[in-house]
Amino acid sequence: MASAPAEDAAAQKAKKDLRRLDTKEVEEAKRVGLMSQTFKADAYDSEDFTWLEQHVKPGFKRPVMVHRAILGSVERFMAILIEHTGGKWPFFLSPRQAIICPISEKFMPYCRSVYLYLHRFGYQVEVDESSHTLNKKIRTNQLEQWNFILVAGADEAEAGQVDIRTRENKRMGKMRVDELHYYFQTLMPAKSGAFERFYADAWKAPEGAGACGGSQPAASSEKVKLASNDASDPMSHMVQVVADLSGVSLSTEVSSGESKAVNGGFPYLETSDGQTICEAEAVAKHVARMNSDNKLLGKNAFEEAKINEWISWVQSDWQAAAAPAIAAIYGTKAMEPAAFSEAIKEVKTLGKMLDEHLKGKQWLVGETISLGDLYLGASLAPAFQTILDAGFRKAHPNLSAWFEKWSRHQPVVKRHGAVQVCQKSLKPLE
Repeated sequence: MASAPAEDAAAQKAKKDLRRLDTKEVEEAKRVGLMSQTFKADAYDSEDFTWLEQHVKPGFKRPVMVHRAILGSVERFMAILIEHTGGKWPFFLSPRQAIICPISEKFMPYCRSVYLYLHRFGYQVEVDESSHTLNKKIRTNQLEQWNFILVAGADEAEAGQVDIRTRENKRMGKMRVDELHYYFQTLMPAKSGAFERFYADAWKAPEGAGACGGSQPAASSEKVKLASNDASDPMSHMVQVVADLSGVSLSTEVSSGESKAVNGGFPYLETSDGQTICEAEAVAKHVARMNSDNKLLGKNAFEEAKINEWISWVQSDWQAAAAPAIAAIYGTKAMEPAAFSEAIKEVKTLGKMLDEHLKGKQWLVGETISLGDLYLGASLAPAFQTILDAGFRKAHPNLSAWFEKWSRHQPVVKRHGAVQVCQKSLKPLE
């Protein structure tokens, strides 16, 4: 390669113009108080790399390398956002979306029930359990930039409402808690058509790559329907995840009528010829077997037996201890304080056993996610939202790491949504 000639006049002029442009951009950014895009001659230019270009006319020319960055870095972008909003984050970005303030300690159980309702939809919400006066609670939370302060007293508790204030101290009046959820949804940015088209296929396993490892197995072409009486039922979501990972065409229906299943319960599966299968475990296994080579049930007979062992353990041990305590927290079942404390103790003992089993393991059985993981995750999610607090998670890192991996698995996120874990263990709803 020919040696680089001395920098010609054109290259010198180009670099000078770019530096002038960059200086102008910086001065403009300083004027408005922001640092935005960068547009400059690169510090490591072509001279450092002995980069020459052969032009149409004889002879070599040395090009000028131009570096342009719209945001510069994530940190700079965050600085722009923080400076632009002054710490008053819009609702859809805010880490402090709503806080619930009881008028007195007497209404704390109702405020916790409102917290649970909004928390399950994924909102960043807390209950103000301080001993301050109501006015001081409101003022403090406004200064802490909570988007909405929800006040509840006797009238609100009786009507299932909250009295809403904004951080600007604007009174919005009273609103039912279920209506508040729909109002919050209107504050979220609308998804573009391009977003919907992109993510319509984002959850599908690439052709030739199996969702659980190996080649993509052939799924049955039969279309089946899952019927549930609760749109937020974790076990129904678990069956949908199994269908997604198995490539099975599964439609869903939230029914308010009677069940067609032989046991009269939900969820149940209806096949294309009108037959039904009840119980979540049986439904999930049937959907998994609709795929001719599904690894969700294990790679061999031993792994399948271990998966069945874990599902039986969840039903007989975990759910027996956790379900009554979680029902007491949600207020759907009464429980004596002593019995509640004993149930929480048993739940944490079982959690410790799980933590020991998962030491050095990625998944419950084998090297890939299985039906055992999906069933256990769906059963543990309510406990992580209500009982297994930050202290427990820190003391049991193996179980915590497994649950985090399960909750971030793409099909799980698609069906279960973002699982918001609790920071403090909740008490029964009185």
